[in-house]
Amino acid sequence: MLIEAADLVAGYGTKQELHGVSLRVAAGEIVALIGHNGAGKTTLLKTLFGLLPALGGEVRYGGRPITGRRAALNVRDGLSFVPQGHGIFTDLTVGENLELGGYSVGAADPDRLAAIHDLFPILKERQDQRAGTLSGGQQQMLALGLALVLRPKLLLLDEPSLGLAPVLVQRVLESVQEINRRFGTAVLLVEQNVKQALRIAGRVYVMKVGQISLEDRAEALLARRDLWQLF
Repeated sequence: MLIEAADLVAGYGTKQELHGVSLRVAAGEIVALIGHNGAGKTTLLKTLFGLLPALGGEVRYGGRPITGRRAALNVRDGLSFVPQGHGIFTDLTVGENLELGGYSVGAADPDRLAAIHDLFPILKERQDQRAGTLSGGQQQMLALGLALVLRPKLLLLDEPSLGLAPVLVQRVLESVQEINRRFGTAVLLVEQNVKQALRIAGRVYVMKVGQISLEDRAEALLARRDLWQLF
């Protein structure tokens, strides 16, 4: 198993938001994490990545405990996190963003940059444009490219389609699926567009009030008539 959480407890200050969460993501799979706003999905991603301390339970990555380890060390071991709001350097150009991302692991790899440009041709076309002037969809593609330059084994994606037009939502989620296919990168995806997320995922976890309330195959959940009652 690539990453596992066991009875994970976390929160902000004295406010506990995760109440014994357990989940797993295997190498090369796409797993969707769905639930209403406030269910604890973002808190879970941040705790797995090392941005929030765990108050209890354990996180294991590649079979080794990483609970409480600094996010920078997790990045070097192949974990990448794309937060809501893209997480790009808006004052830098597209090219500078990708080059700077590479320095987290030593230097940007020309072969990986070429692969990112092949996946997102617009990033090559706009490489000299300031990132803050890109459209919302282009900024999200840059955020994905910035994560991919690190050659991650696992991508933690927090609402990659947030604020995008419907046609761009489909494009971004298709890109996530293509990243998984091309690079073999595992994905843990938090996504508000539930049905589209289920169409690209293999498995799904439903979160409710800081706990996992259901785990199932994505195709099985997508076929359920009571899908919207599950959370």
